[in-house]
Amino acid sequence: MIFFDLDGTLLDHDEADKQGVLTLQHHAGLGHIRDEAFYAVYQKLMEHIYEQYLRGELTFAGQRTRRITELLAHYQITVMGTEADRLFALYLESFERHWRCFPDVNDCLLRLADFEMGIITNGNREQQLQKLERLGLRPYFSVITISEELGIAKPDKRIFAEACLKAGKRAEQCMYVGDRLHTDALAAKHAGMRGIWLNRGNEPFMEQAEVEVISSLSELLPA
Repeated sequence: MIFFDLDGTLLDHDEADKQGVLTLQHHAGLGHIRDEAFYAVYQKLMEHIYEQYLRGELTFAGQRTRRITELLAHYQITVMGTEADRLFALYLESFERHWRCFPDVNDCLLRLADFEMGIITNGNREQQLQKLERLGLRPYFSVITISEELGIAKPDKRIFAEACLKAGKRAEQCMYVGDRLHTDALAAKHAGMRGIWLNRGNEPFMEQAEVEVISSLSELLPA
């Protein structure tokens, strides 16, 4: 069985996220700041905040508010309550409007349509399912495992074990494809699956012997 990550693997999350952040930047009156610099600050803050959410230290709604308040606080702007909610809503509308599959996704899924396929993803259940529906990908996947439903997140090997259990497969019968080396490919390998790193950006790495590496889903071979 072939399992896929969602964000960064099938969905071009970073581009949609960037468009949402630039919309927020404009409405917050920070258009004088260079776009790339503003987004870099956001990414650094977001990484820490999202990890807190995955560990259960923040609710999904709480991490949304924290993203806005901490980002703007970096630029000495204080927002609270309804204003933070308003700005996040502007970000979210733009983010969702820019959801797109990577160009290699549909051809890959069509090519592999005779194989059983599933999703293992970190995130909020409602939002992750909404992405799959909006992108027209939901029919391809018989098993969808989302971290919020289990209270555990990648790279915890238990989320991979749960996905295999739902699929009625042993770990060694499954492969997992994801865009993050440690959170996806190595974590899947350590859970007993065949881990494949989708290295879209051709990032340098040292663990050549541990997992298979591809740069495009067009290179994915099921066996």
